[in-house]
Amino acid sequence: MLEAYQEFKVYGSAMIPRIITVTEFDRETMKFIRRPVVDPIAYVEQDATLLQGTVDYFKDFSGVQLVNITHKQKPWLDAYQSGINSVIENHAIYDYFRAG
Repeated sequence: MLEAYQEFKVYGSAMIPRIITVTEFDRETMKFIRRPVVDPIAYVEQDATLLQGTVDYFKDFSGVQLVNITHKQKPWLDAYQSGINSVIENHAIYDYFRAG
């Protein structure tokens, strides 16, 4: 019981999202891996409102405008290496927007 409480106390009185398992191919190990993720359908209303607001704000921007915006932000600047197909890590995006 204590383990369940520790796992889910972060949600407080909010809905606990459903966890699903996804299978992905890991290019480093050349193996399929299974990992748990939050079911995207299980977003709480607050998340849906935030996401819809973001879409509404940016929906009229052109692709070039969106590229110009993101290429000025720290996660992209930190990951960019000329001629290399770099990946922007999720934690870098999270940290950037969490601090903003």
